[in-house]
Amino acid sequence: MEWRVFLILFSGLCSLSSCLAHTFVFVNKPLGWTDAQQYCREKHTDLATVDNAEELDRLLNNADSAYKGQAWIGLYFELNSWQWSLTDTDFYREGKSEYRNWGTDQPDNWGGSEYCTEMFPYGSWFDFPCTISRPFICYQETSNATLRYVLINQGKSWTEAQRFCRENYTDLVSVRKQSENEEVTKAANGQTVWIGLFIDPWKWSDQRSSSFRNWYSGEPNNGAGNEFCGAVFLQVETPGTWNDAPCDYSYPFFCYHENREVMKLHFLGKRGVNPNPPAVRERLLEQIKSEWIRLGLPEDTTLRWREQPDGHVFHQEEGGGETLEPQC
Repeated sequence: MEWRVFLILFSGLCSLSSCLAHTFVFVNKPLGWTDAQQYCREKHTDLATVDNAEELDRLLNNADSAYKGQAWIGLYFELNSWQWSLTDTDFYREGKSEYRNWGTDQPDNWGGSEYCTEMFPYGSWFDFPCTISRPFICYQETSNATLRYVLINQGKSWTEAQRFCRENYTDLVSVRKQSENEEVTKAANGQTVWIGLFIDPWKWSDQRSSSFRNWYSGEPNNGAGNEFCGAVFLQVETPGTWNDAPCDYSYPFFCYHENREVMKLHFLGKRGVNPNPPAVRERLLEQIKSEWIRLGLPEDTTLRWREQPDGHVFHQEEGGGETLEPQC
């Protein structure tokens, strides 16, 4: 059976290795963050994502020189995205990565910078600034239960503690159930300690995983208690630095725009095979991405299928063909 495949590349006429470049667009029309996001998605691609300092310079070069205030970018705060330092999925079978033992009114992100988790001597958890020094508990993957939880009685920041545990044991400790929480509490020996739960709450509107940040000194601080959207300063004194602000404030904003080039491919598939189940689609996507990387596409490229209104990606055409539209 012959399938017709439409592969969408970004950026019009480009070499394969550069086809993820995009153009920033400054929109001098004050809107709230959500309305700005909707505008960018309707008129362009999305609110601006900034991957590095060079892209930040390109973004600033597209600003209106007469405007000296703040402008929205695609960064927003998502509080409920806590995750464990140890990422081995086999370790968290049966959904056990979701166990939490927060103290009263926790987590509260007090001061706008509490992105790591400490365990108090009585076993309750509190969010706390990652830069504070604490003793910590490392996890050692071993069949000997008495050696699994190791108290490191040295004050380190959460990041330093994570590095130490990964270099000398397995990772900072994860807690999957109440009985483990009791074991870790006992191992802490009456001290307040870091555990492996942390949050990277600032996300990009287009769901890209860029970790680049350029916060102004002391930001983000959630100063008004509801500062959950990101803006860039365009003032002469602080150009390009970022601030957290209430999402309902009205600012101009930066979109980004990607020109797309469609590549048509044809390949043969086995008759009677339904290509729409998620597992089949994922295998096909992996094969396509592998071939693109072989031809020069960056390895960190993200591909996803574009689903039609009925939820399917493939649709049979006259003559037995199927159509497919993956999107970077």
